Amino acid sequence: MPEEIDDLTALEPFEIRKRAEETDGEFVRVEVTLHPFPDGKPTESDLTHRRWIVDGIGEHFHPRQEESFHVRAGELHVVQERTERTLTAGEEIALPANVSHSHWNPADRPARVAVEHRPACQSDKLLETLYVLAQAGRTDEAGVPNVLQSMVLQKAYADHAYRADRPVSAQKALATLLAPIGRLAGYESVHSVEEIEALERRNDR
Repeated sequence: MPEEIDDLTALEPFEIRKRAEETDGEFVRVEVTLHPFPDGKPTESDLTHRRWIVDGIGEHFHPRQEESFHVRAGELHVVQERTERTLTAGEEIALPANVSHSHWNPADRPARVAVEHRPACQSDKLLETLYVLAQAGRTDEAGVPNVLQSMVLQKAYADHAYRADRPVSAQKALATLLAPIGRLAGYESVHSVEEIEALERRNDR
């Protein structure tokens, strides 16, 4: 029987439950609160955090990692190659490595989802960085970083994820070309939630 969560706004929107160092690199587990994305289009909600790339990520694949989702509240729509499925509270799915997929919250209300990557690689650092960049206003409205920042991340986390709509060789070549320019421009590959907390403290003064 799925547990009941009365108020998703009372939970931290992004929580790292298990870091790579805690599991000897076996897995990383995070929990996220997803903005509504019905019909593939973002809608307004009472969530206070900014949208980020995990809310509505396009077709991609993880060459080395299995990715699994466990829905704690709300719904999650998962497209795995040509198969589609909407998960509800208490349901879960595991996606093998190297399989193209996309996922989003198809309902008109927020969802809470536990996400796990096996092996861990550096998924905790990458997800934390993507979340922080969005909350700091350094991404577009969908939570996607600009090209140079994206290339810095792609190079630093080389085997974590790739878009499914273009050759991996081309994506790697572009990252090799542009990542050094991005680093010279001041873009970094690691950010922590402490940066957001420090920013909030400065704004409260």
